[in-house]
Formats: sequence, C-alpha cells, structure tokens
Amino acid sequence: QDIRSVPCWHEQSKETIIATLNTTELGLSEEESQGRLKIYGFNRLPEPKRTNTFFRFLLQFHNILIYVLLAAALVTS
Repeated sequence: QDIRSVPCWHEQSKETIIATLNTTELGLSEEESQGRLKIYGFNRLPEPKRTNTFFRFLLQFHNILIYVLLAAALVTS
C-alpha cells in the first residue's frame, strides 16, 4: 500500500501507520532499509546551483526601491 493513498495520515492510528509504512515500532530492518535505499536513494536535498560571487553581489541591488533611489539621484544631479 502506498503512503500517498492513505488520507490524513496524522489522523490515523499508530498501528495503521506502522502497517502502511511496512515497519515496526523499533524501526526498519536492515534488509528493508537497504531495499528502500536502493529504491529511493538517500534522503537528501539536491545541491543548490552555485552562482558567481559578483553576480550575487549585483542581485543585492535588484530591488524596485533601489531603482527609485538611483533614478532620484540621477534626476537631482
């Protein structure tokens, strides 16, 4: 049974959740853990894309208020 097919998991009993996740109160067995690791991979977020430091610096000025202040400075000078 797929966990996504169980509605409102937070309202289910502990026994239902344990049965749905195919586990025990003590956790997964070593075999089940290795099997899930092969199927789903590690529980990690993908590495974020690294941006150039100079480009990141320029993005600090990407704000409408900065543009208004720059325009006001140009108009008054």
